[in-house]
Amino acid sequence: MLKSLPLPCAVCGDTRMHAQDVPNHVLHAVLTVVTGGLWAIPWLIWASQDKPASCTSCGTLRSGKVQLLLGPASGGPAMTDKQLEGALDLALTKVKGPLRTCRTKHGIIGEVTYRLRYEASGMISGVTIDNGPPNITPGFINDSATIIKGMLVLPPTMSGGVMHFTDLDTGGTEPYR
Repeated sequence: MLKSLPLPCAVCGDTRMHAQDVPNHVLHAVLTVVTGGLWAIPWLIWASQDKPASCTSCGTLRSGKVQLLLGPASGGPAMTDKQLEGALDLALTKVKGPLRTCRTKHGIIGEVTYRLRYEASGMISGVTIDNGPPNITPGFINDSATIIKGMLVLPPTMSGGVMHFTDLDTGGTEPYR
C-alpha cells in the first residue's frame, strides 16, 4: 500500500510529495488471527523496516521517517532546545540590520515573512517572500534574498528543510520567527 508524505527533497529544493510503500495493517491483522499469531513475526519485521520514500517529481529516494528540521549533524552531540534556540537567534540577528537597511532603501513598511530552504550544512539554498505589505518590489525581493543567502547560516541538520521567519517592522534588534 502506498502512503503520500510531504517531505523536503534535496534535488527539487522544495517540499514535495513522496510515495512510500507501507504495510496494509488491516490485512496483516487478519492474517495474524487466521494463522493463530504466526503471521505476527513477518508482519513486525516488515513494519519495522525503514522503507525509502520516492519524490513524485524527480524520483529521488530518501528516508521516509520524518526528521527534525533542525538538529545535530551526524556524529555530533544533540543540541538542547535552548542551544538550538540560541543558535537560531544568533543567525537571525546577523541579518536583522542589513534587512532593515534594505527595507529603508525600498520604502517597505510592515511585516515581511520569509520562507528559507536550507541544506544539511545549514547554508540557505532558496528564499521566498510568503507575505508582506503591498508595496514590495522586485528590487526588494532580490536585495533581501541576496542578503539572507549571503549572510545567514543555520545550525547543521540531518537533511536540510524549510524554515519560516517574520521580520517585524520595529526598531529592535531581536530576531523574529
